[in-house]
Amino acid sequence: MKSLLIIHDEYSKYLKKSIEVNSRNNHIYLIGNKSVNVFSNNKNVEFIDLQKYTSSKKFSNIQKKFIKYGDKSFQWHYFNLIRMMVYKDFMEEYKISEVFSCDSDNILLDNINKYPFSKKNALCIPTLWDEFYHASSIHSGLISIDFAQKYEILYDDIFINRSKFNLVEEKINYHKTHRGGLTDMTLYHIMISTGIVEAQNLLEPILIDDEKCIFINNFSNGEGPKSQNQYKLRKGKIQIKKQDGKNYVYDEIEKTTLRTFNIHFQGTAKKDLNWRLSQKIVY
Repeated sequence: MKSLLIIHDEYSKYLKKSIEVNSRNNHIYLIGNKSVNVFSNNKNVEFIDLQKYTSSKKFSNIQKKFIKYGDKSFQWHYFNLIRMMVYKDFMEEYKISEVFSCDSDNILLDNINKYPFSKKNALCIPTLWDEFYHASSIHSGLISIDFAQKYEILYDDIFINRSKFNLVEEKINYHKTHRGGLTDMTLYHIMISTGIVEAQNLLEPILIDDEKCIFINNFSNGEGPKSQNQYKLRKGKIQIKKQDGKNYVYDEIEKTTLRTFNIHFQGTAKKDLNWRLSQKIVY
């Protein structure tokens, strides 16, 4: 049985609703500091102290050498790039071969064990709309121990011994004059595009109980695998329709409805993870 893995270092208001929804149908490993331990009172939630991983000698050495390449804070970029290595250490300690990664602002609308995975790894892999749109993500993602181990090797080759630093130089230079920066998504993009790992694309529709189902990348835009304006919006957010106890989006290209398996409340959309959520969707 697959469990969800959520990493969230500090307590936040929206995390309460996220944990409530995600734990209804799924077992959760919640890795964070002691301020989020309060959620271990929820059924199906197991708290794990983040500090036992990040305070290790390995991460101390990584942090000393860390250089941020982007427009967010040092801590934001650092935590973003090391979290997959926390995944690895956690899976090795707990002897778990796979977990389903779920960002703390991402909710699953069903039990992840009902999803028909075709590969050992599955990520949200958007179309490469431009050269530096490296947006493969683990907002929703099936991660094997092999994936996590290969990520750490790639990280070391790029940032520690720098034998593969050339793989990210152009993107780093691009962001000297453009918003954004280098994140873990760039490393996932490299791993998939160069064949280091194989991964199923969760953004592509798949049949579940004779219905086409999808994962969405971002609630705040209409991006799908065929267009950045594929899903119908309402007031700047993907329009979700409730029907027969499920949630659907409308595909403007295929002119059909699709059942969505998740909603990712990225950025300012986090404010929608509140007590009114049950009025808008079924969970």
